[in-house]
Amino acid sequence: MKNNVINNYCLEDKSTRDQMWYRYPRLREELDSLEELNYCSVLKQDTCQIYSRLKELKPIKKKKKYFDDLIDGDSLGCMPVTLTKNDILSFAKAFDPQPFHIDESLAKKSIFKGLIASSLHTLSACTRVVSEALCNVAIISGVGMDEVKMYNPVRPDDILKVEAWWTNLKRSNSRLNSGFATLKCKVINQKDKPVINYGYQLLISSENNNCQ
Repeated sequence: MKNNVINNYCLEDKSTRDQMWYRYPRLREELDSLEELNYCSVLKQDTCQIYSRLKELKPIKKKKKYFDDLIDGDSLGCMPVTLTKNDILSFAKAFDPQPFHIDESLAKKSIFKGLIASSLHTLSACTRVVSEALCNVAIISGVGMDEVKMYNPVRPDDILKVEAWWTNLKRSNSRLNSGFATLKCKVINQKDKPVINYGYQLLISSENNNCQ
């Protein structure tokens, strides 16, 4: 479990630090099990100091972003995603009870040769970290999704990296002071193998829009 904590949260990427306080409730049990976060020694000293004081981290106030602030091609920093075996079983039993999602013995006999996460679960978990990364964006509503393409299955304790970037920015003709934007997402696992590609189509407020 210690290695999973470090792999998921002790990252040098500064963009993840701004979202760490969202994760604190989910990290409490894992962090309490660690005597010290000295496993970060392989990272730069300043990064180690940040994560060794993770419990003391305060919410970071981020400037509100509006449609006019978005730039085509700009990336969005997202936290990594890990689905445990219990996560996979719980979600699948509730929402997608295919044998290879809920029964380890049957999963071993399937083409996957083992338990895998539901693609709906993967998409939902990745949506969670994207939503957290969008916390300061003035989103009015989601208006659609791009086609979802699946490549490799997600197995227990895989570490998923979500790469997200803005594209197709277009000001709305019918709704004043707002615009449409697509957030493309590419998910890869710890072996750099593609997992799933998709996109969100969003309606976003302009700065002087009263509907926020």
